[in-house]
Amino acid sequence: MMRKGLISLGLIFIAVWGLAAADGLTLVRDGIAQAEIVLGAKPTKSAQMAALELQDQIRSMTGAELPIIAAPSGKRQTRIFLGAGAAESTEKLSGEASLIRFQDQDVFIYGNDTPDYGKVDFKNPKTFPPVEYHYKGTLFAAYDFLEYYCGIRFYQPGPSGTFRPDTKTLTVPKKNRKFTSPMDAFRTASLKRTVSPRELALWRLRWRLNVSFGLTNHNAYGIYYRYWGIPKWGENRPEIRQLFQGKREEYFGSGFKGRNASRDHIMKASYGNDPDFPSIVCFTHPDVPPYFAGEAAAYARGGNAIGGWKNLRGQHPVNKTLIPKMDGLPFFYPIEPGDNNAFCSCRNCLEKFAGKVPPEEVFSNLKFYWIAQIAKELKKISPDAGVSTLAYIKTLFFPSQVDLPDNVAIQMCLPVYNWWHPEARKVQEAAYRKWMDFAGGKRPMFVWLYIFGPHWDMKVHFREKYFFPASYVNHLGEIMKQLGKDGIRGWFGEMESQYQPLEAMLSARMAYDPSIDPVQFMDEYYRNYYGKAAPEMKEFFTELEKIYWNPANYPSGWFGKDKVYGPLGAKHPMWTTGMHSPEVNWNLGSVANVKKLDALIRTALKKADTPETRARIQEYVDSVWAQALEGRRNYRPILNYVASKRTLRKFVFLPENGTALLKNWKALGGKGGDSSELAVSRKNGNLCFRYSGPAAGKTDSVSFYFAESPMGALIHLQCFPDGRLKGEKTAVSNDVRRTEPFDAKASLRPVSNEGQWLFELTVPEKSLPDLNASEQMSGVVNFARRSGKDVTVWSPMIVHGDDPAEGQKYFGKLCFSDSILIPAENFSLASSRGSDFRNGILETDGNQSWVVRWQYPDLPEGVYNIEVRLRTDAPAEKGLKVAFGFYETVRKKNRPWSFPVSKVSGKAFRTVQIRNAPMMPGGYFHLQKFNRKQPEGKEKIYLESIRLSQGGDSK
Repeated sequence: MMRKGLISLGLIFIAVWGLAAADGLTLVRDGIAQAEIVLGAKPTKSAQMAALELQDQIRSMTGAELPIIAAPSGKRQTRIFLGAGAAESTEKLSGEASLIRFQDQDVFIYGNDTPDYGKVDFKNPKTFPPVEYHYKGTLFAAYDFLEYYCGIRFYQPGPSGTFRPDTKTLTVPKKNRKFTSPMDAFRTASLKRTVSPRELALWRLRWRLNVSFGLTNHNAYGIYYRYWGIPKWGENRPEIRQLFQGKREEYFGSGFKGRNASRDHIMKASYGNDPDFPSIVCFTHPDVPPYFAGEAAAYARGGNAIGGWKNLRGQHPVNKTLIPKMDGLPFFYPIEPGDNNAFCSCRNCLEKFAGKVPPEEVFSNLKFYWIAQIAKELKKISPDAGVSTLAYIKTLFFPSQVDLPDNVAIQMCLPVYNWWHPEARKVQEAAYRKWMDFAGGKRPMFVWLYIFGPHWDMKVHFREKYFFPASYVNHLGEIMKQLGKDGIRGWFGEMESQYQPLEAMLSARMAYDPSIDPVQFMDEYYRNYYGKAAPEMKEFFTELEKIYWNPANYPSGWFGKDKVYGPLGAKHPMWTTGMHSPEVNWNLGSVANVKKLDALIRTALKKADTPETRARIQEYVDSVWAQALEGRRNYRPILNYVASKRTLRKFVFLPENGTALLKNWKALGGKGGDSSELAVSRKNGNLCFRYSGPAAGKTDSVSFYFAESPMGALIHLQCFPDGRLKGEKTAVSNDVRRTEPFDAKASLRPVSNEGQWLFELTVPEKSLPDLNASEQMSGVVNFARRSGKDVTVWSPMIVHGDDPAEGQKYFGKLCFSDSILIPAENFSLASSRGSDFRNGILETDGNQSWVVRWQYPDLPEGVYNIEVRLRTDAPAEKGLKVAFGFYETVRKKNRPWSFPVSKVSGKAFRTVQIRNAPMMPGGYFHLQKFNRKQPEGKEKIYLESIRLSQGGDSK
């Protein structure tokens, strides 16, 4: 059953609702239909769908079925005329315009519709009016009527996702309405949720999603089929082969030969792992813009091009219209390079804007210079057409040195879900503002909003199964209000609506009608959707938002810097995904927070007063909250600053022609181990491994993992007892994760030895990611032995499953250099009193005892040289000293080294050295206080880095 009465319209007709009974129009009285739906003789698909939705929703609300007829029957005094034909309207409407008009006892509901008269079957979503390139003014007017006049709300998909007042009498206010959404270019979203095709189609229509012009995504592929080579999938297709006009290497980016550079899945499918493949075109070659202008013109004429938008593999004839020109609206063809962060390094591209703009803005100016040339060429051959493109990551910077033609439209890509990070929001919002200030009044401006949450960061960036969820619907409402005020004409929400249901709902609703008050809308939502459980559910989501959108709940060292910092150090300021590492996410999802929120949602379930209300709460529990409870139970903190052999990253020095023995392998989780050993050496450009370990079962394997960085592309080589070698590469490019087969050109040679598993593996260094960097967090490796369900690893770590790849950020290191650099920003504080990170420098209070401690890597026992880069504000007074040292936790032995402050006093960083220091695994560096207290303003000590190198002979 449904709740009695409508709490509040909360929208534009709240003032007249109280007059409905006296001055309104009664459609149903005491469960009996008082009105009929008149469609006319030739209704559009939009009008047919509108009639079916009106009939179904009013029947579900009141129990009465309004008949759908072609002409008035004369049996009922009240008629609902649907569609311009039935209304016999003389008013010319355009675009998405819709109208609701009252006249005596009749109501006319109609709008501008695409003249599509196909038959609609309410059970078959394939017959519904399409979302893209299709005017649905009558249908949208009907939805407005159901919401604004009847009190129905389309909050979420599925049977329980719609709210209807429980009433047997329906009287609507006589209030005329004419409306066109200001965001008339497109309103669309990646609505990810498991629902039936019919529910998905209804959901998209009820949320008034639409595409009319300007929607943009990566689309710069056709030129490759013509001037780089025949794609693999087209080798046996004459129509694809004949596209190729000869190789023009100069049309494509320079600097890619032999790099096997990253490319998106479309180009991967076309050209495989060609090591010379250029991932981007040349932005300055004069012959490239005319090609893209010609492709755009083909679409503007009503045709298309193989390799172009929606015809990537020539699945459509080239005379088929794939981007219709909508009456009364402009035409823009989408052009955006592949999703790969590639850059042409030819001389013209490198020099075009060098020295004219800050280095971080060079690529943006170069890309938009290229777009400007395409637009100019297009205007020559198709004066009414334009080009739409993305301002995306590196190109979100406004191109100050480029004069963009007026036939260029811009879609700005904004990861707003992490705008709780003050620095991230500041720089991205400033970039958005600059675009709007300098380009907004001259061209259509659109947005691509990333409406993700912790689930995205934990899954994509940290390979975690469980996550503590978030809500930020109130902050997103303010952002959407600003977009409406700024005249944004297109909204695309890349979202995971299953995990951010409120944000998905509100942003889509405000894209359709930016005048909505988000606070009022959400207050009404809680009351309507959750009934008697509304107070608890509102408090639940409000508390989630307070936790998530509060910088005080995140590491303080991330803020107050010139750069944007996250869990793995500095990030590109325009691409701030990956902020929620497990430590950060479950710090928000503390035991206390989870306990409080769980109590709220349990109380809400108890108070749920209807089956619909209980189903709505239970859906969120099943899809989001239950896994959070499981994640909280399973989570074990992996704190970098705790000196623990379970997680401490191992590393060994491995110079050319050197050898190292990697032993003491530990089980995942730190308990137990096995006798696995790996001898590794570097010879003639190869890494040579000799493995020995327990005898192998048929399903056993040994894995070799290599990556450039703790979260970079991962190479996985897996060796089996039968001599098989399997290679895979997993990479994340702009948050898209792909795993593909990988040939490392490696050789595997089994070695027979009874009672043991022995083999040798040789891998060319050039086949692997760059492991040469001497920084501690660069060039990471690990090695794992799997025997049944048991897994042991060389560099110990804890993961929540049994896949060592999940612990990539804890991998160890083979140091090819003669030293290893540990920047201060890579340290984690164990005692942080008076200490903080600022711009990658560790700032400490030298008047505090044991100022700070840093865990050092899991060194093999040996003799090392230590170089410390630091400075201090303290004066170079005679006798004033400070101590740096290291503490061995295993032997509980402290090794301090005192030196005069005069060596490091001043504004410049200086190096102090400790030679031939005996060290062993399991310890930390520390900085102690001055031997005399310093006055305020002179007490600071700043540390930049520590460099370790081998001193004498190491074991």
